[in-house]
Amino acid sequence: MASFVIVALFLSGLLLILSSSSVLLLLWNNARQDVYLYFSFQIVTVIVWLFGSSFARTFEQAFWMIELGFGGAAIATYLLAARLSEIYSASTRATVFVAIFFIIMFRLIISSLFGVQNNFQLTESGLLNYQFSTIDTYLYLVIILATLWITRQNIRKINSNILANGLTFFAIGQLSALLLSQLRVFAVSEIITAFSAFLIGYAFLQRDIMTPLLGRTRQLEVMRDVGLAMTSEVPQGDVLNNIAKQAAELFEADGSAIYLKRSNELVLEAVDTIPKAFLGYSLPLGEGFAGMVAEIGQSRLIPNYRREWKGIPDMPLALDSFGAVIGVPLIFREEVVGVLLVINGWTNEPFSDDDMQLMSLIAPQAAVAISNSFLFEQERALKDEVTSAKQQLEAFLTSTENPVIAIDRNLSILFANPAAAGLLGVPQAELQNKPLLTTIQPQLLPNPRQLLRDIHRSNSHVYEVEIKEQFYLCHIARLVAPIEGWVAVLNNVTRLKEIDRLKSQMVRMTSHDLKNPLFSIMTYMELLEEDGAPVFDKDMTHYVQAIWKQLTRMERIIKGILDLEKVQSGAPPMSPTDLRKLLESCAHSIEDQAHSRRIAFEADIEDGLHDVLADASQLEQVVSNLLDNALKYTPAGGSIWLRAHNLEDAVIVEVEDTGHGIPREVQNQVFDRFFRVKSTQTETVGGSGIGLSLVKAIIDHHKGRVWLKSEIGVGTSFYVTLPALREPVKI
Repeated sequence: MASFVIVALFLSGLLLILSSSSVLLLLWNNARQDVYLYFSFQIVTVIVWLFGSSFARTFEQAFWMIELGFGGAAIATYLLAARLSEIYSASTRATVFVAIFFIIMFRLIISSLFGVQNNFQLTESGLLNYQFSTIDTYLYLVIILATLWITRQNIRKINSNILANGLTFFAIGQLSALLLSQLRVFAVSEIITAFSAFLIGYAFLQRDIMTPLLGRTRQLEVMRDVGLAMTSEVPQGDVLNNIAKQAAELFEADGSAIYLKRSNELVLEAVDTIPKAFLGYSLPLGEGFAGMVAEIGQSRLIPNYRREWKGIPDMPLALDSFGAVIGVPLIFREEVVGVLLVINGWTNEPFSDDDMQLMSLIAPQAAVAISNSFLFEQERALKDEVTSAKQQLEAFLTSTENPVIAIDRNLSILFANPAAAGLLGVPQAELQNKPLLTTIQPQLLPNPRQLLRDIHRSNSHVYEVEIKEQFYLCHIARLVAPIEGWVAVLNNVTRLKEIDRLKSQMVRMTSHDLKNPLFSIMTYMELLEEDGAPVFDKDMTHYVQAIWKQLTRMERIIKGILDLEKVQSGAPPMSPTDLRKLLESCAHSIEDQAHSRRIAFEADIEDGLHDVLADASQLEQVVSNLLDNALKYTPAGGSIWLRAHNLEDAVIVEVEDTGHGIPREVQNQVFDRFFRVKSTQTETVGGSGIGLSLVKAIIDHHKGRVWLKSEIGVGTSFYVTLPALREPVKI
């Protein structure tokens, strides 16, 4: 039997050594935790009890160690159970210590006054039998039973089954030593309490070191998964579902939900272990627990949603099924994009502040992942849209009959559709990256200076070119970034030119046919006016004047048409012309008209103005038409300016007025034949609509350019540029 006791004491000592190691690890992890100090006190007292039980079998004087260790272990276990159960607040804990101190002092006083002694027997076989005094027995019994009651009543607060069972077994071991002598004799009580202390130490290690480490590992895994979600190009729905699942698994929660902000409300977009029928449930911003979290932008914890939440429920059946709930805002670029909820049922354990802190760490990663997935979806949609547009454009360019050619800044062909390849007589595949200058004949290219000038001013240039007896109108426009270059679109206008030629021929023939009858009418009208003047009354004279006015207008129209056809029929005879002298003559001829209409006229012609190569009569007609228009459309009290100055190798002539102005939407039509601006201010002004078209035709044949700037109510400026002669006219 003695050998059994030795083995029991040895095993107890071994277990206590392991428990002491647990104490050292716990204190090294956090020496400020008072619960670890209580556990350390328990281990020390059990060691004293065990040493006392071992030495008392040899030395009777060692019995005091048994009493000290046993009593101290009972008190330490009670304090540990009370601390874990949180039955005492910080303010009452000192009172408990004082009460225990006075109980111990009372016991010592009673023992000294009444001579209370403990029974102690050591048999010849080495077995030890001892029994505490009646006072000690009742005192220890109260403390041990209080420990058992506190432990079993607060298992949920202790939050560890192993820890609660260790405290229970420890109390049972002490209770057996107190009440059952056989267990005291064979040191069974010592091995039970040593094993219980080992369980308590293991429970502390598992709860405070092992589980947090595993939790941190799991946290890192979740962070990694969320980080992978951030960089993965997956649909937003998959990212949301993955985050909801990871959050629920991390906290071993009964469910999770993700709300996303849509305008002024939150919409339930993803759930885990929650009915998917709730998806799409919406909350006004600021309403519900999720709405409150989104509005304040801070994490919140509700220990018991079922009992504590008084607002709008976050989803159907929430008030009946939710227990503890953590809500964290999903913030991206300082803006709340949604809310993540982790939910336990009302029968499950509550969340801790550490859980909420961990949720707050995960939330930013989740917000970035969600926002990135949204951006990826937008990018994917944009790519699909661009691809579709590209396919449509390629289909259009491939199927169109108009030749299209695109070139880069190095004049290499980027693209040519089949129509362009057929026109150039080169297979389409061979045109890619081929130099333009070696592919197209130089005479088919536009004038470089005119091209650059037009591109610089209006980003486009239009010119006419003849290819294989077909006439094309070539529109050249600048390509915008990221591809820098130009694109040319050719429109076949051969048929249109033929129609225009026939139309011009018909108009010319008609005008010629009208000229002779009109001349006859005017002659007979003149005779009629001379012979009938003595007998005409006032009304008849008015009628005759009206007829003369209309005949004169008709003559002017026919003359304008013939002049225009004459200009367009071929190049006029050119000769060096003194432009300054021509402009001064035009200015002098209009001064009297301007004065009679009370319009200020001013001519500003630069000295040393370049001479030009021109048909002087046609050029004089251009200036006269522009000045005549300015007079007709400028009301009394207005002003007209005629300016001219040199500009490098060209001459610029400007006619400016303060007239009614031309609407912007019709400015590109003013040079069309027979076009007239229709407005209330100009409806009484006579005209044929040919003057400006004649101006443009003459300037085009002189290799010049004409354009205008106008603003309603401010006035109009017409500009004419003509190439200058290097050598002046010799008189």
